[in-house]
Amino acid sequence: MEHQYLSSMYWSLTTLMKTPWVGPDTVGEKIFACFTVVTGAVLFAALLSSLDPAGDLRKTHVGLVNQGATCYMNSLLQQLFMSPRFRDGLLDAAPPPPQRTAVFSELQRAFAHMRDGLLPVYDAVELVRACEEMPLSYGPFQQNDAAEFLMLLAAHLEEALKGTAHAALLSQCFGGKMVNQVIWEEGGARKVSEREEDFVQIELQVKGHESIERALDTMILGEMLEGDNAYQIEGGGKVDAQMRKCLGELPRTLIIQLKRFELDFETMNNIKLNSAVAFPTRLDLEPYTKAGLEARATAKSARGPPRLYDLAGVLVHAGTSGFGHYFSYVKSRERGGPMNAPAGTWLTFNDRAVTGFDASQVGEQCFGGQRQIPAAGGQTQMVDKPQNGFLLFYTAAEAEGPPKMQHRRSRSEPPKNLRLSPQSDHGVPSPPLSRLSPGQQLSPDQRLSPEASPPVYS
Repeated sequence: MEHQYLSSMYWSLTTLMKTPWVGPDTVGEKIFACFTVVTGAVLFAALLSSLDPAGDLRKTHVGLVNQGATCYMNSLLQQLFMSPRFRDGLLDAAPPPPQRTAVFSELQRAFAHMRDGLLPVYDAVELVRACEEMPLSYGPFQQNDAAEFLMLLAAHLEEALKGTAHAALLSQCFGGKMVNQVIWEEGGARKVSEREEDFVQIELQVKGHESIERALDTMILGEMLEGDNAYQIEGGGKVDAQMRKCLGELPRTLIIQLKRFELDFETMNNIKLNSAVAFPTRLDLEPYTKAGLEARATAKSARGPPRLYDLAGVLVHAGTSGFGHYFSYVKSRERGGPMNAPAGTWLTFNDRAVTGFDASQVGEQCFGGQRQIPAAGGQTQMVDKPQNGFLLFYTAAEAEGPPKMQHRRSRSEPPKNLRLSPQSDHGVPSPPLSRLSPGQQLSPDQRLSPEASPPVYS
């Protein structure tokens, strides 16, 4: 940035020296004017060198412009950005030109602005436009499923980073292994057939479960294969068997999708499940791991060492299966930053708006369930809370370590092969509604305003 002001100073000096001034003190006036310009430029450069754009000019984390129905993207990007290892790794990555897609470059550009920019709001319209190349269910300017967008974005980034020094970025940050097992007895011996599969997020059933621990219990319990559905072994015979899933390798950050959207086979319509599903601020995953289950099955131990994870973010959906709004609650993993907040501070990221959040309200705002409202005749009635957690982000307790000072590069060059785009301090107007298909337009009473704070359900 300083070189721009040095160039301006040089231009001012040469202009002054060429100006045809008149008067008895022409030379003296020119010398005084040149001295004034040089002194001002030096003082201004000194001021620039002492400024931290994030700390001195911007007092909040950066919000993102909603392009009309892109809250699904904004809420996820904020969760990913607030994961320090992923954010810094993405900004350091430099895939070769054939792999540097528009999506990768625009995501990197957005993160650079969100980390180093002076303005409190960034317009990522070019990133949204670049996502046209991704196979989303609807166009990127229309409302999409945040979990689907996460999986497509992860696959896209893995492809872009292949063969580079950051090829394992996604797996190092969010990758784990799920083990699919079939267990049976043969000749008095316990037999196990298993297959591993990589995951970036795991899905947990909402229906019939009051908490994610109960949903995890159902996952490891699995189902019995018996009768006509019995498991066929290699010898050609069939045996009764248990088919289940368990966690093999645990990720640094575990992303859990609560399956709140499903197809109603009676009406053949998509519905949203608003039933209450609690989730803890600290989760022990040891009972759901392959190692833990095997140890108990062979009576080696009743319980192994805990594998503790701390809640670090909740991506919330408010609305119905057809219409709604996404926003995020995120716990800062770093101290300092533009809000000079200690590590562990919770924030609300709601498109443009970034505000504080009281973590004690996670249950009230994110578990779902019902609330009581006034009814006719002085009565009350119970109605579903349409706002509830959809994606949960848990970080491994042992992986966090002591919180670090938030790293923001001021006065530095942008990432390799990337130029920061100019941004107006007024942002840009919302795109025309013609970008939304008729079935995806959200009326004011069906969708939260991107400028408003999330609703509070009491």
